[in-house]
Amino acid sequence: SIKFRPNLLIFCPAPAQSAEIHTGAMFNKQTGFQSLMKDGGKHFSGVDETLIKNIEACKNLAQITKTSLGPYGMNKLIVNHLGQHFVTSDTNTMVTEMEVMHPAAKLIVMACKAQQQECGDATNLVVSFGGELLMRAEELLKEGIHAVDVLKGYELARNKTMEFIEPLNVWTCKDMRSTAELEKCVKTCIASKQLGFEAPLARLVAQACVQVMPSNPSKFEVDSVRVTKVQGGNPDSSFVVEGMAIARGPSGVETCKEKAKVAVYAAGIESQSTE
Repeated sequence: SIKFRPNLLIFCPAPAQSAEIHTGAMFNKQTGFQSLMKDGGKHFSGVDETLIKNIEACKNLAQITKTSLGPYGMNKLIVNHLGQHFVTSDTNTMVTEMEVMHPAAKLIVMACKAQQQECGDATNLVVSFGGELLMRAEELLKEGIHAVDVLKGYELARNKTMEFIEPLNVWTCKDMRSTAELEKCVKTCIASKQLGFEAPLARLVAQACVQVMPSNPSKFEVDSVRVTKVQGGNPDSSFVVEGMAIARGPSGVETCKEKAKVAVYAAGIESQSTE
């Protein structure tokens, strides 16, 4: 260490190890709110900086999914935390397996899952459209427009859009128990997942939905229609079974029975192994 005095320069020897420890502690010590967070955590201050970081997270999510938009969109190879590989263009599967942790991007994921639950289609449109709206909002924020004013502008645009959409309605499904009308409704949804097989599959889906349609169509249960896969054949060989189909052979010698009584057990009835 060196000490300065008027008209005098004195050299004092000091342990090198103590100097290194003191220097490391001085520069590596975290202060303020950052010291309360675990290693790797980040803290952003200021409204503008926080908004930009949130918008960036949503934009990155939209960049991943928007290239899979439409029936000719590209597939994505996703590897989850268990090492399982998924090759899909379904946005709901993508956002579920990616396990998004960012709070702002999670809102986009929740909107995507709500769309899947309500309509079963257009999940990619929700994520891509949301990311595009936030990207345009970022440009307005950088121009000095307040976030509250941007939100009010989007609300006015939404109300105006709904006024334009209502007159553009060309067809409405009036009878939910009509197989022909229901087939027309589900054909576009199936075409986005199974392009080329939408005509035969839409007919089968419409028949199955009409059979289990409740008195109030708004209370329709999706789990009432199940799909059983049988190896071999092709989609054109599919058919609707009014009842329950079990994809396995019988355990006994009887393979066919008419007007039989069926017992359903909620627990296993197999004989337990003896000691």
